Amino acid sequence: MNDPDPRLDGTRQSNSPDLVHVGPLAEQDVLEVVLVAPRRRLPPDHPIHGLIIELRETGRLRRPLTPAELLEVRGIDLGHLNALREFGERNGFQIVDQSAMRGDVIVRAPAEALNRAFGVSLQGFQDPTGRRFHSPDSAPSHPEEIQHALRSVLGLHVQPHRRTVRQPVTSSQLVGPKAIEERYRFPETPDNPLGRIAVMEMAGGYYPEDLERYLPGASRNIQEFLVSGSNGQGANNPMPRARLQEFAAAWAMGTLPPNWTKEEFTDFVNTVEVTMDLELIRGLAPAAPIDVYFAPPGTDSWWRSLWAVLGHPVGEPPTQRPLPSVLSISWGDAESAYSSHDLDLIDEAIQALVLSGLTVCCSSGDHGSSGGAKAPAVQSHFPASSPHALAVGGTQWTDPANPASTPETAWRTEFHDSKMATGGGMSGFFALPSYQHCVTETPLPNTWKEGPSAPSSGRWIPDVAALADFQMRIVVGDHEIPGGGTSAATPIWAALIWRIAANLGEPLGPLHHALYGAQAGSVLTQITEGSNDVTDVGGYNAHPGWNACTGLGTPNGTALLAYLEALGNHRPVGLHPRFGAWIIPGEGLVLLSERENHILYGEMYCTIASALQQGTQLDHLIGHLRHSFEEAEIAYAMDHVRSLGAM
Repeated sequence: MNDPDPRLDGTRQSNSPDLVHVGPLAEQDVLEVVLVAPRRRLPPDHPIHGLIIELRETGRLRRPLTPAELLEVRGIDLGHLNALREFGERNGFQIVDQSAMRGDVIVRAPAEALNRAFGVSLQGFQDPTGRRFHSPDSAPSHPEEIQHALRSVLGLHVQPHRRTVRQPVTSSQLVGPKAIEERYRFPETPDNPLGRIAVMEMAGGYYPEDLERYLPGASRNIQEFLVSGSNGQGANNPMPRARLQEFAAAWAMGTLPPNWTKEEFTDFVNTVEVTMDLELIRGLAPAAPIDVYFAPPGTDSWWRSLWAVLGHPVGEPPTQRPLPSVLSISWGDAESAYSSHDLDLIDEAIQALVLSGLTVCCSSGDHGSSGGAKAPAVQSHFPASSPHALAVGGTQWTDPANPASTPETAWRTEFHDSKMATGGGMSGFFALPSYQHCVTETPLPNTWKEGPSAPSSGRWIPDVAALADFQMRIVVGDHEIPGGGTSAATPIWAALIWRIAANLGEPLGPLHHALYGAQAGSVLTQITEGSNDVTDVGGYNAHPGWNACTGLGTPNGTALLAYLEALGNHRPVGLHPRFGAWIIPGEGLVLLSERENHILYGEMYCTIASALQQGTQLDHLIGHLRHSFEEAEIAYAMDHVRSLGAM
């Protein structure tokens, strides 16, 4: 047999170029995999159906769902779960867990039994650091006896998550939390804040003493959760302390220590990633309790981690702890690194978090318009491209010594042989949500598409941005070093969202509807200079309005708090189960008739008002609206919005 390329569930080539095939897995090697059951869709007349459609289309959630409602939305047939369980038992699998909320059965079995059950040959791979991964030689088959009950199998393929290769840099002036607070006008934290911040980490670890050196007391009130996967169990696993100190000392001087190895460099980068997440969050949200979820690589680990955040960990009963208000994720990969099943399932789990009231912040990646893809292509970074996630891009300050007044541009940098830039572009899998009808960007040639059925108009990222250049002070291995990347911009936004939620006394949930709304221009600073072109596939330029480098822009936290508070005080009211009173704060636009307050009509009014205010090309907007409305309806709405002064 020829050495196979590592593939994701037999359909995706790995984005890790340095994996070496080491042969079939030993028959006795034991793996833990996830058998996922199909979902039933809610009927259109179901009371919750309107909420789900509104979230998907407008990025707005009127209220968090209760656990019982979420279970109903999940729509898992217990008969399917029982069929999967019985299939596992017949094949000699150990049953680890079963969950109606997650919709899965977790099994543990030797490689030989999995090969036989799913018609594959599991192969082993190794990266330059010595870490082992595995992948089937072909797509797993669905055994005929459970075709009706099996939607997907997670855990047969595990590859390393692609991370930015950070070269050593120096900076004459590193900025700390106070400068970031000043630039983005963070609101004050109330005396008795509510809510927690959750952070997902797929490798690496941290030392409490580094957090304490960064900010006294920073290591307190951090709770760790270890998530298992088919490739082992997650752990707080930082680089050995003595070697970390050597790396950090050299890094602070713009170099690397003598005799360094690729394995050590990977350990160092992963330690920096985790430490930076926690230090930035703690520096910007000192009173926030932090939950850190450590997981191994693999799509099944994404699935398990997201459900653990929601209180449904594998192998344990549902937790009774209050949910966090925000989740920060700085990991990911190009969309093409995932199968369509993986993209669907991870998005599904993110949707469940959002339906429960969380805001999920995801970094847009550090590889510009390529998304980090191995093969030359223009594509988005996932899970940022999930329409339920808040995708965070990056900027750089041209004058970091004066944070309040420094000009800000799209982040792009180059040093040594490494080119980095804020990720951004159009999804090749997720369709354009209606909250992005203001987007007028044209996708670049050779934009990646997930097969012939991919949408012609896809979801665009990022939604927003924050500082990502290597200008931020962090402490690793007892040394101050520069931190950056969109994996730094993401915890900045997570901390800001936590502060705003603490002031409002409730979680914010999805923010797309508000941020893309008519008056959001007053709470976001547009970034109009720079680009994310760092490869030979081309890139996007920043420009007025939404752009594929920095989205809608960077935040004015105090103004955003006031805007969301005003929006919350005028939430749609139940004039009819499918109608509400739509208001655009700041202009007094109140639409009261049933025709004008239908969910879709109300969203059309908000979209038109936003476009008129931001100067969006109306021809492009009308083209999108024609999918849902007649010409006469669009013209009527435009005339009405203009007459009410929405411009």
